[in-house]
Amino acid sequence: MRVFLRVAAWVVLGWSTGQVLAGQRTPDRYEALRDGKLTFWVSSRRPFDGDGLVAELKKDYPKLQVQWQAFPPNALLPAIDTARQNGTLPDAVFADNAAQERPLMSSGRMREMAGRPRRGDRGWWMVLKDAPDGKVGEAFLVWLEQSPEWKAGLSATQLLTSADEAAVQAVAKGVMEAFGSFPVRPPQDALDTAVSTFAWNWVRLNQMREGGKQSYTSQIEKVGGNERLAYVLASTLEQGEDSFGVLHSFMVLRKEDGGWRVLLLVPEGPLPTIEQMFATIDSIGLKRDAPKGSSSVTLLAPGDGERVTRFPKTEIAFEQEGNPGELYGVESQYFDPGRKMWSPSLMYWVPAKDGARITRMEEPFGVGQQPHRWRVWSVNKAGVVTLSEWRTIDFIN
Repeated sequence: MRVFLRVAAWVVLGWSTGQVLAGQRTPDRYEALRDGKLTFWVSSRRPFDGDGLVAELKKDYPKLQVQWQAFPPNALLPAIDTARQNGTLPDAVFADNAAQERPLMSSGRMREMAGRPRRGDRGWWMVLKDAPDGKVGEAFLVWLEQSPEWKAGLSATQLLTSADEAAVQAVAKGVMEAFGSFPVRPPQDALDTAVSTFAWNWVRLNQMREGGKQSYTSQIEKVGGNERLAYVLASTLEQGEDSFGVLHSFMVLRKEDGGWRVLLLVPEGPLPTIEQMFATIDSIGLKRDAPKGSSSVTLLAPGDGERVTRFPKTEIAFEQEGNPGELYGVESQYFDPGRKMWSPSLMYWVPAKDGARITRMEEPFGVGQQPHRWRVWSVNKAGVVTLSEWRTIDFIN
């Protein structure tokens, strides 16, 4: 499979807005919403504000005719079967229960959202392959993930040389490109020696079935950093047999042995979350200062391998010694016992407090009753990252 990549820093995605790139006008992925009809169905055990969603959508596209309908979980699949027979299928469906999502996706008649909705909906958005106008559903998925008015803007810290910035973009692009094949072969020379290991194939299979075909159009939206540390916000339009949508990704790279390598990769997340990850590290004000002295970060609690509760939340504690950091990062992963694999990392930034060597806080991670591992980053203004050891904890609820 061929992967298509176009990279242009600091601009909104050309494919999403119909901008002119390289002398040619690219398709507007929102076009079908400008003057058409959209129907979506929802099956949710939690309260779902469909009217609020419609109101947001109509602000952007006042001429769009929108209808939505809520179904009890056990009524959604029969309703879709009946609508298929009657020729009245909706354009999109949301389900928050795997008992509906799995049979729908197994039918081969659905495409699932590739990225994450910016509203934070907990479940699965899907479009129907045999809906009357597939472009409406596709445009709706993109709108759910990224506003048509969104612009990446400029980084507050632009201390990279043009050569370093080009190298950072090339490395980030290569890492995203690795997900375009299966099994995924991560570019080992682009990964920092301290990068967390995770199941790259798992990330790919979360988007589509094994053997499924897809194409990527990836773009580096924004880059910041200095001569030692860089961070990237990337967007990827994924078009697959079973998936469609925009992936938003965050990466941190550091210069190691003269080359830029990825120290952190968050392959996908809601755009507001990815933007916040970028903005937080961007706000510490990296300088061109020379490193001053050494530092260390030691995890204090809980103990390695300790069994703890998710609710109530368990306190974690760590200690910084030596050259203080401006920002801490709590990096975590969870273990899937069935796959026997670690997940991609989540990052939770914590501003450092002046003069405080020891930090205590509620654990900011935990996705289920299973093992997790965590470590702490300390980032100073010179762009030096100090990493603690990893510790594993096992949630009992």
